[in-house]
Amino acid sequence: MRNIFLLSFIISALFFSNVNAENNPFSFIKKSNSNFLPAPSYSKKIVEGGFYFHLGLMVPTKNYYCPKGVNNNTNERFNIGGGLEIGDLFQLAESKSNVSFGLRFTYLNALYTSYSNNGKTTEQVLQGSAFDLGPSFTIGLDKQNAIDIYYQLCPTYMYNLKDTLGYTSSGSFGLNHTFALGYRFNLLSIAVIYNMGNVKYIDAKTNDKYMKHRMDHFRFCVGMMF
Repeated sequence: MRNIFLLSFIISALFFSNVNAENNPFSFIKKSNSNFLPAPSYSKKIVEGGFYFHLGLMVPTKNYYCPKGVNNNTNERFNIGGGLEIGDLFQLAESKSNVSFGLRFTYLNALYTSYSNNGKTTEQVLQGSAFDLGPSFTIGLDKQNAIDIYYQLCPTYMYNLKDTLGYTSSGSFGLNHTFALGYRFNLLSIAVIYNMGNVKYIDAKTNDKYMKHRMDHFRFCVGMMF
């Protein structure tokens, strides 16, 4: 418990040393040349982007995982799941009106959801993508607040961990699309994301691609951008 308290104290000191450096007794940390744990800095403009890390909830649509062309006419649907994403927002151009254009590059996006029938979990789905790429527009409201609007093309992989339908799947692949609206306050980053698209089912025995699963869902994320 004492170690946890000490770690919390050190992190708080690093954080607040830049918020009010003149009155903070720990402001000397800001001058450190260490690259191991650099203190957060607000000297960077809010529209410049940076490295981001998000955790969030995944909310599948009613037709999530349904074969393309088939609608779910029941009251059953996949459960709310979770996920994470890490990536970088690279600024390419900035206007005088505090608006910037950039490239959003997500290195990894990993999601999990499940399906329950009569209280029993019958399906467990992993959905992930890597090297998602697309344009991003950032509108700086002031020095500390900004809005992000972006689109990404996502090479997507899906695997069912607990398949009760008798498939012999080695996974499903496809290209998905995400449209998002984000808000940032200093280091805090919040985003609402809509994912649309499908993946092709691959039979492990015959390697035939004969079915497309829909991957439509919403994500509600919170994290930080440095």
